Amino acid sequence: MAVSSDIAKKVITGTNGDDYIDGTAGDDIIRGLDGADFVFGGDGNDDISGANGDDYLEGGKGNDRLFGGAGDDFLDGGTGNDALYGGSGSDYGAGGAGDDRIFGDRGNDSLSGGDGKDTVHGGTGDDLLDGDAGDDLVYGDDGHDSLSGGDGKDTLYGGIGNDFIDGDKGDDQLHGEAGNDALDGGAGNDLLSGGAGNDDLGGGIGNDRLSGGDGSDWLSGGAGADVLDGGAGAGDWLDYGGSAAGVRVNLATSKVSGGDAQGDTIRGFENVAGSEQADVLIGDAGRNVLHGGDGNDTLTGGAGADIFDFVPILQQDGLDHVTDFNSASGDRLALHLPSPGGIYQVQAQQVGDDVLVTIAFGNGSDPLNVAMLDDIRVSDLGDAWYI
Repeated sequence: MAVSSDIAKKVITGTNGDDYIDGTAGDDIIRGLDGADFVFGGDGNDDISGANGDDYLEGGKGNDRLFGGAGDDFLDGGTGNDALYGGSGSDYGAGGAGDDRIFGDRGNDSLSGGDGKDTVHGGTGDDLLDGDAGDDLVYGDDGHDSLSGGDGKDTLYGGIGNDFIDGDKGDDQLHGEAGNDALDGGAGNDLLSGGAGNDDLGGGIGNDRLSGGDGSDWLSGGAGADVLDGGAGAGDWLDYGGSAAGVRVNLATSKVSGGDAQGDTIRGFENVAGSEQADVLIGDAGRNVLHGGDGNDTLTGGAGADIFDFVPILQQDGLDHVTDFNSASGDRLALHLPSPGGIYQVQAQQVGDDVLVTIAFGNGSDPLNVAMLDDIRVSDLGDAWYI
């Protein structure tokens, strides 16, 4: 059924079939009822309801309200300060130009604010949410959501679930909240808070503030003078793997320098991952895990039963030195070796005052150098010095 009217202050009601309704100019109240309806509000401040069915609702110019209802609906606010309500179903909502409010409700929704200062709520379900241009508020709510701020100074909340949050351009605030979340600040001076769960935080370009919160978190500030706080819970990682130059990290003194670490302030970390260059990584009095990466790194665990972490197949460029390895105190080399079906042998040989650790394979290839343990004898290693 097709319904069209151009009388101001119209109330238009469709049928329980598939309707085409054009409100044209004026402030309209349009109810599509059941069926897969195509509804165009036209100019004016319109109130459009799709009800049941997979509906296409377009507000046009004006400050409109669109209600998708049941079904997988497409809602386009158009120009103006609009309010979009997806209802049940997996809906698509686009605010368009203006300061819009968009609510996905139930279902796996795709929502975009468009230009303006928008507020976007995913509701329940695994949603794709984009604030787009402007200073936006984006809420993932329940579900495993993907949030993007777009341009502008945005504030994003993951809510419950394992969320991915991208600040994109601008000075943004990203809050993972509950769940194991991944946060990327992007360009700008951003604030990232992981909240509860095991979170992965990347500051990106700019002078960022990162806080892991509860759980075992992984924090990388990137370029810029960043403030990084691992937060409560053991097992937090400070990651400089993306630095183009070597870094020096001392967990005992909370001092860092060089490469991406230059100008950073750190606290609350147990573990460190270095760059692909020559790094100096120093632990504290507790149990630390130190991973040098490629390059000729110097690793010092300090007091405590420390883990020196290696992936020999991927770390063939350089030889790391471990300055204070003490198997009797609980220190161990963590060797991420090939699959259990592979044939290999971990070897330790005396080289002057030090011990060279290598891996020999059964295919006749040259052994891989793993690490040099300084000022120690092979006889001091014992039976369980690597894991």
